[in-house]
Amino acid sequence: MTIKWAQKAEKSWFQTLQQINDDFGYRSAAKFRKETTAAIKQIKKFPMSGPPEDLLASADKEYRGLFFGEYNKMIYFVAESEDAIHIDDIWDTRREPKTQADETMEN
Repeated sequence: MTIKWAQKAEKSWFQTLQQINDDFGYRSAAKFRKETTAAIKQIKKFPMSGPPEDLLASADKEYRGLFFGEYNKMIYFVAESEDAIHIDDIWDTRREPKTQADETMEN
């Protein structure tokens, strides 16, 4: 399976990386990159390993969420017809989940 990043997810991930680097330094940013890579490897090997995201249940796709890093959640769905996993958003778990779900559904 291939991994496809939505533009919003890429932007959110990069902003998080920048913030970690600015606030905590290079080593913490490198750790975040490593945790992201591990999460991607996991969903490539086990696409259904992230539990279904209840806040996105009304969507036309079955969104799943996988926690990674200290405060992040990767929101993705599996497109069997494309043999691809789409990473649709990166959530900051310290923020209100309903607000983030609404923002994800808008795109």
